Formats: sequence, structure tokens, C-alpha cells
Amino acid sequence: MIKSLQDLQEIRDRLHDDIMLRKEDHAPKRIMVCMGESGLRAGARAVLAAFVEEVHKRGRTDVMVTQCGG
Repeated sequence: MIKSLQDLQEIRDRLHDDIMLRKEDHAPKRIMVCMGESGLRAGARAVLAAFVEEVHKRGRTDVMVTQCGG
């Protein structure tokens, strides 16, 4: 339980390394487009194609475009 500013500062200091690890995460980012029946009816093919084209055009190697079956 946080009872003082000192308690809050101790928590911040204790969690600082974990927070910095998340900020420096170099894992690929994933964009997932649902290609199930309702997704396809809503235009998922065009959305998937647009994402793939844009990622390629920008030369992004840290982004992965994937699909799910719904």
C-alpha cells in the first residue's frame, strides 16, 4: 500500500528497469487482419493488401502483417 511519496518513489525505482526494457523492445510489430467471413465481407482483403503495400513501400523490416481465419 502506498502511504507516502517515498513509497511511490520506491515503486518507481523498482520498476524502472522493466519499463525501459519495454521501451527498447525491438521485436517485430504485428498487424493482424481478420480474414474470416465477416472480415472478408467488410473488405479485409483490401485492408490486408494496403498494409502489406505500405509496409513494403516504407521499407519497414520491424513490422509483420499477418492474417487470422476468423
